[in-house]
Amino acid sequence: MANHLSGNTKFMVWLNPYWGEVKSGGKTFEQMAVYKTNKKAITALIQIPEYKQETFGHDLSTMLNQNLTFDEAINDPDKTIMTRQRLKIMQDDIFKRLDAAVIL
Repeated sequence: MANHLSGNTKFMVWLNPYWGEVKSGGKTFEQMAVYKTNKKAITALIQIPEYKQETFGHDLSTMLNQNLTFDEAINDPDKTIMTRQRLKIMQDDIFKRLDAAVIL
């Protein structure tokens, strides 16, 4: 995308370890050529925490498959209290990371 968009286009990159570590050829994202080449256009790197797939991952996947926001899922009375609590933990953690990101 960075090659096709010009001008003042800025990117926020989400590093999501859901399918495994964000690495290629043993290199982290920050060591990859794609990052180094486009570093000036990247305003923030947001590292999504690794969550236990059997619980947190399942809850997040279900929420996304249902096209729900965190707030909608957390306030859904049909979801168990533990599911809603895990979603709240993830929401708080991700939102804290967004707030801490230095976006130019």
